[in-house]
Amino acid sequence: MQSFDRSVALCWLIVCTVLIPGLLSAGSDEKTLSGQEIVDRMLKRAEANKKKALQYTYKQIMEIEKLDKSGKLDELETRVYEAVIIDGERYERLIEKNDSPLNAEEQEEEQEREAKFRKRQKDKKAGKEVAEEDGMSLEFNRDNTDRFIFETIGKETIAGRPAYVVTIRIDPTKKLPEEKDTDRFLNALEGKMWVDAADFEIVRVKARLTRTVRFGLGLLAYFKKVVFSFEQRRSTSGAWYPASGRVYIWGRSLIFKPIRQRQKITFADFKKVG
Repeated sequence: MQSFDRSVALCWLIVCTVLIPGLLSAGSDEKTLSGQEIVDRMLKRAEANKKKALQYTYKQIMEIEKLDKSGKLDELETRVYEAVIIDGERYERLIEKNDSPLNAEEQEEEQEREAKFRKRQKDKKAGKEVAEEDGMSLEFNRDNTDRFIFETIGKETIAGRPAYVVTIRIDPTKKLPEEKDTDRFLNALEGKMWVDAADFEIVRVKARLTRTVRFGLGLLAYFKKVVFSFEQRRSTSGAWYPASGRVYIWGRSLIFKPIRQRQKITFADFKKVG
């Protein structure tokens, strides 16, 4: 079960941490920019406001529809996570399943998961190398974006604000890293994002895998089809917050257990701490 959850969670991890800088505000710009210029401004903004983004906590409400082989609903599961800051990094703590508090076994599993996260943070601070299997932390940075070609194809108005429409595709001229599961996932992505023309925050992103992606040499899991979308909203104060996301996943996990899911995630109860 942990291997299955880790594989599925990786999809959300990439969406939420690679593509979404989030939770901040910025200045304005009048001219039309190229896709790369837009991403450069997003990178600069994300780096400058990295610490501020960790001042916020919130809840994630996830609805997981498990499907049968024909694509029909077989089982519905709900989970509520509380995002907290532990040793300078955000951690999503599971606090509720299927509208009920965790039972004793679930609490024990969650405590073990959090203990591994805390150990990982301690090892990082001590300068130790942290294996990907012990936890993955992606950032919106040059290493993750340099593999893509970004092209501005127009502007649209969303919620009364102009947004650039930018396509995302892998640069075929570059030699791409393939060692990590996350690299293989990113290398198979293509999509489109809508970026606020004043604040350089992602308003909406839609993306999909262009080919099957295997994790752990195919022994951990493989994803044959993944389609996802994500949206953010700007508050009246000028801060940007993740609003909702959807993902469709089709593949197999460890011991060839089918992964057939539709997931919806919403965010609520944002609070500034510290």
